[in-house]
Amino acid sequence: MHCKEIKLLNIWRICNKIRAAIFRVGINLWDYYLPLDPNKNCLISESQFVSVLSGPLRGTIGLSDEEISELAEYFRVQDGRVFYTQLCEVIHDSVPDFAKNAPLVSGLEWEDPLHVNRLSISEERRLSLLITKIAALVNLRKLVLRPYFQDYELIAKNNGTVTIAHFARVLDYLGILVSADDFNLLVKKYLKDSYTLNYVAFVSAVDAAVQFMEQHGMLDLGGDILNQFPGRIIDAELPKLPRPEIGKINASSVFGKQNIFHPALNAPTENQDLVTVIRRIQRHVLENRLRVNEFFRVRI
Repeated sequence: MHCKEIKLLNIWRICNKIRAAIFRVGINLWDYYLPLDPNKNCLISESQFVSVLSGPLRGTIGLSDEEISELAEYFRVQDGRVFYTQLCEVIHDSVPDFAKNAPLVSGLEWEDPLHVNRLSISEERRLSLLITKIAALVNLRKLVLRPYFQDYELIAKNNGTVTIAHFARVLDYLGILVSADDFNLLVKKYLKDSYTLNYVAFVSAVDAAVQFMEQHGMLDLGGDILNQFPGRIIDAELPKLPRPEIGKINASSVFGKQNIFHPALNAPTENQDLVTVIRRIQRHVLENRLRVNEFFRVRI
């Protein structure tokens, strides 16, 4: 019983040695043994079994004659032939083929599904108006955008994204006609991986706009935006400042004499007493350094 356990451990060590060579080099035992069994009996002679391991695979796997002999003895059946398929299954079936499995991680788990690109302030304002108009059209016609994009996603396996061409085809099919500049703005906002668009973020933005308009009573019974919605009017009530000069002071006295004013706006002349007139003359003569006697002297 003790010898049998040692032999099993040796066989397991030899199989691990073969398995390590397969991982390192990438060989397949089936390619060497299947041509030796044309009848598909799963059995070959011991000499054929040993010729493969001691022949072309001896330098690759590096088994000694003793290890090959132990391996052949372990898989030998009663008639002396070797059950080679069992060896191949032990070696290759223990290696999982992960290529046949679907990926558990798509790469979007660490990314925001509503990720969008950053735009300038003017572009963001223009995009908000564009999304509002698209949302009004979608709500008016009772459209559901998501299924049209999901059909392409099921085929292309893009996980929340569609190509730019398919995005344009969906908008055209639904009758959402946008200009070239507006479409380029949508592409710039929702572009992902340089060739696809994040339709999940686009649909979410449209749904959020529709929900906002419904909550604030911006839609009529038909689903369109009200033409005279109170929220469109900028209402600013400023307090009135006191203007005591209105009706009492001429505009020319406030803004200065200008040619655009009508002569009727000029201040009427007032009669003044003699003392005031003399003082005004004296001031004028003093400021301009005039000699009054020269103006009254009679020239001969």
